[in-house]
Amino acid sequence: MAATERKGTLLTSSGIHFIVSTDVKKADPETRKLIRSHVMLGKNRLKARRSKPREKVSSEVTVDFPSQDSRVPLDRVLDACHSVVPRRVGSDLSFANFAIEIKPAKWRNVIRFFTASLGIMYPLAAVIDFHRKDKSWFELYTVDAVYLHVTVFAVQALANSLSCQVKYATKQEAGFHFLKGVQLLQQRLSTGDEEAKASDSTLSAVLTLATTAHVIGDFKTANMHIEGLRKMVNLRGGLAALRDQKLLMELFRCDIGMTLRSGSKSMFFNDALLEPFVPYPDEILWSSRKTGAENNSQSFFDEVPEDLYMTWTVMQMPYSHISAQFRDCLLQLELTNEPPSQLMFWLLIVGIISIFTSPEDVWLKKALRKHMEICQIKSWDEMRGILKSFMWIDLLHDKPGKDIFESVLML
Repeated sequence: MAATERKGTLLTSSGIHFIVSTDVKKADPETRKLIRSHVMLGKNRLKARRSKPREKVSSEVTVDFPSQDSRVPLDRVLDACHSVVPRRVGSDLSFANFAIEIKPAKWRNVIRFFTASLGIMYPLAAVIDFHRKDKSWFELYTVDAVYLHVTVFAVQALANSLSCQVKYATKQEAGFHFLKGVQLLQQRLSTGDEEAKASDSTLSAVLTLATTAHVIGDFKTANMHIEGLRKMVNLRGGLAALRDQKLLMELFRCDIGMTLRSGSKSMFFNDALLEPFVPYPDEILWSSRKTGAENNSQSFFDEVPEDLYMTWTVMQMPYSHISAQFRDCLLQLELTNEPPSQLMFWLLIVGIISIFTSPEDVWLKKALRKHMEICQIKSWDEMRGILKSFMWIDLLHDKPGKDIFESVLML
């Protein structure tokens, strides 16, 4: 079809568009829009983009060290380690199945209480070598409901005795565990199972009750528990039949502690013929190659057990009975036949460290100053040399001994 029109005229035929231009003038806006849309037909479609392959993230971390001799900042090393080491989820107790249903918060309090007392309750733990089997205490919490109830009660009772304000709910909860533990213990003792009556777990439960009563000052109840322990040990065949060295040590510690504090008669070793001497665990001197970091890398459950039975030393309990007797003996020695000054010096130091409380040791320090002048002691090293000629444990006695020396110089 032919057509002759001026520019901008739009002719159509059967849907086909014709644009006729006869001069140099620009087309109208509608025509220009039509031209642009026709030109762009098929050219404005989005092409499918190919996905780029993901770069594989290596689990290895490379730290660019400048040179072999130069030092790398510690924060760079820590950042490199933390980038691949996932954060810890849960705790050592997350998958533990206890003999009774117990709230995690309550169990954490039990662990915190004992671990916080490390060094106070058992200062010689670092130099005593316990057999590996003596450290299986945690298994008792998973199989023995009596022991677990009694332990929870002991921790709460001791915490209450150290606290000025005791909440009623806490006291009530401690009473619940005590009653439940004693009830289960009585059921066990009333059965015909002789082995269960005098098992290590039963002894440990009664020992925990005895030490708790000792700490809070209930001597009558503590003596009753110790008498029960004596009967259980007899059922086992005597002290020689007990293989758990740590359990033996705690039996003796509780028995001797009651004797020193209240003047009661010892339940063990009353007859040397019936009770053979039980050797003390082997002492080991840790090599200087064992650093503190290596020692701290031991399992969490290997560090706690030494504290579980020795709770009575958490509090500075006054040994009134032995204190009065020891003081009378020292005064008697001064008045009658005075022993060598070095021996008297050692007795006075040990008395101040181990027995006497600060209000009543004034007369001791005066006597100590007297014998220091006789022995011509002018420095801590000279004083320590005399003390080490007798029984003296550096780990226990050095720090308090030096403090006493400095306080005496101030008199």
